[in-house]
Amino acid sequence: VENTYVSPSKVAFHLNFEAAPHLYQLPNKYRNSCRELFESVGVQPSFKVEDFSAVLEAVKQGCGRKILTEENFQMCRRIISEGIWSLIRDKNQEFCQANYGGILLPDCNLMLQPSKSLCYNDCPWIKVRDSSVKYCHGDIPREVAVKLGAVPKRHKALE
Repeated sequence: VENTYVSPSKVAFHLNFEAAPHLYQLPNKYRNSCRELFESVGVQPSFKVEDFSAVLEAVKQGCGRKILTEENFQMCRRIISEGIWSLIRDKNQEFCQANYGGILLPDCNLMLQPSKSLCYNDCPWIKVRDSSVKYCHGDIPREVAVKLGAVPKRHKALE
């Protein structure tokens, strides 16, 4: 894939966005002609939430205590808003929070944090005096962050 050898677990027949070097889509020329071969070695039809979550974990491990580079941030943003969102969009809120609340999202300081530990700043005019509150990065769609367990600021302000 893309002139390199990668583990079949990092390849799917369908991936609608760029996620290299972590996940790849099998090139069109191989999808039909060698489908059975690729299926037999472990190429999946498409990636699951757990696959996308594992990439976010790997990126966090790779960064250590450093902030995300712009390139890593953009890849994480695509994984969250295109990959994960496409799989959880139709699931109910409680299911997502219970099963996916540990999925990492970038905070406003470009550090990956568990979604359930973040607050989504959906009303910047409300001032919260608690300096321990960590806000989700503004480029992550509100509906995705909240579905994964981030608390909207307006709810936090009422606590």
